[in-house]
Amino acid sequence: MQTGPQRQQIRDQLGVLEERIEELGALARAGERGTSGSDAYRFGAEILFQDALASMRDLSRLVNEQQLQKSVSAQDFILRICALLVQAAQAHGVDLAISHHGEGRISLEMAEMVMGAIVAAFRSSLAGQRNFGSALRLERHLFRTGSVYLEVKASSGELQFRLLDDGQDLGVEKKGAFLRLREHVAQCGGWFAHKSFQPCGGLIEFKIPIMQNRDDCLLLRRDSMEVLLPSACVLEVSRAPKDHPVAPGVAVYRLDELDGLGLGSATSPVLIRVGVADVQFWIGCDAISAPLKTRKLPATDFFQEGSWIHALGVFQHEGSGRALPMFDGGALAHFHSILGGDV
Repeated sequence: MQTGPQRQQIRDQLGVLEERIEELGALARAGERGTSGSDAYRFGAEILFQDALASMRDLSRLVNEQQLQKSVSAQDFILRICALLVQAAQAHGVDLAISHHGEGRISLEMAEMVMGAIVAAFRSSLAGQRNFGSALRLERHLFRTGSVYLEVKASSGELQFRLLDDGQDLGVEKKGAFLRLREHVAQCGGWFAHKSFQPCGGLIEFKIPIMQNRDDCLLLRRDSMEVLLPSACVLEVSRAPKDHPVAPGVAVYRLDELDGLGLGSATSPVLIRVGVADVQFWIGCDAISAPLKTRKLPATDFFQEGSWIHALGVFQHEGSGRALPMFDGGALAHFHSILGGDV
């Protein structure tokens, strides 16, 4: 059975092969320009390039199918989770009635990835149940036993989780209740939301994208600084900030070579509204690129300890490979917290 690092290594190698094929395509097109009048060369080079690219995509699809075969149904996955959560609730002296629903199939890798976020969401709900005794529940015309509904839906692109309960409203305890959930979801590049059903009960939900060999990123520029931003974290791009004022209370940051991000204003030529976990803010820059297919690499071996650069993105540019710092989900949430955002 493949381990998490082994599966990541397979994705990395597939990403490298895709990059090399794109390099061959660029070289072929350059050779075509240098061999004017040679129709045989032009069509032959293009055929070889397209054939290699198709083979690469078939291999990638095969690997994904094999990973899906080593998977569990979402219904079985949530059933196993419920057994663990009931034990956790009983350990805290809380009796719960848990119902559940699952759709699709979840790879073992994805199950490992989202487990921490699911447990964090349940702990947030459990905190509300502990503070909601049977006497208070009867006063609110509720059953003596708390109720929790769990739902997991898996598709080819993302995994969605929802939790509904009838415990105490956690809105006033947002800071303490959702920090761990924010951390887990941000690390996965997803988002989450919560809603209160006053005077009791609420909803917690999150979505996490399925890991790919390469993901789309935007290249952001400010003066001489360049950084990559995953397209999955981009909610909106405004190239005319004066005509699109920033809503009050939403933070605005700017690219900063020393610290990664710094406090900014809404006067930058380009503003990008970013969303990760349950936070949103704007990043100002001078220019952005079209989406680039990018492979993510850890940057710990390339920079000193304490550097703001924790990940690099590798992509093809004019037939050559480039590597730039990347703002992944975890980094974006971290920047927002240390710059004074609402945590």
